[in-house]
Amino acid sequence: MSVRLPPSPSLAAAAPAAAAAAAPAAAVAASALRLSFAAGEAALPPPSRVQLDAFARRASPETAGRIVVMGYGDDPEGDLSRARRLALARAIEVRSVLVGSGIRPTRIDVRAIGRPTDGGPADRVDVSLAAAAPSATR
Repeated sequence: MSVRLPPSPSLAAAAPAAAAAAAPAAAVAASALRLSFAAGEAALPPPSRVQLDAFARRASPETAGRIVVMGYGDDPEGDLSRARRLALARAIEVRSVLVGSGIRPTRIDVRAIGRPTDGGPADRVDVSLAAAAPSATR
C-alpha cells in the first residue's frame, strides 16, 4: 500500500517560477547561426556581420552558456593544412566580433574543422550557444 502526499506548497510554487526563469535561457540555448564566407576569404561579409551582431545581442553578457564557433574551409588544391588554417582564420574573425560586442572571451570555444564532413558548405562558420552546465556544489 502506498500513500501519496500532496506536494509541499513551497515546492509547488517554486516549480513554475523555476520553469519561467529557465524559459529565456532555453530559447537562447537553442540559438544557432550559419555564417557564409566568400571562397578562400577569411573576412566576414557584411550580411554575415549583421546576422552575427543579432546573435551577439541574444547571447548578451548576462546570458549563461558557452558559445561554440566552428570554422570550416577548403583549399582548391586539396591541401588540408591550408583548409584548416582558413577555417581557423574565419573562426577567429567571428570570435573577435563577438568579443567586440561584449561577450567575454572565456565563454567562446573556437574550433577549426577545415574541410567539412557533414555535407554542408565549406565556406562557412557555424555559431551556437550551448546551455550552461549545471554548477556542481560541494
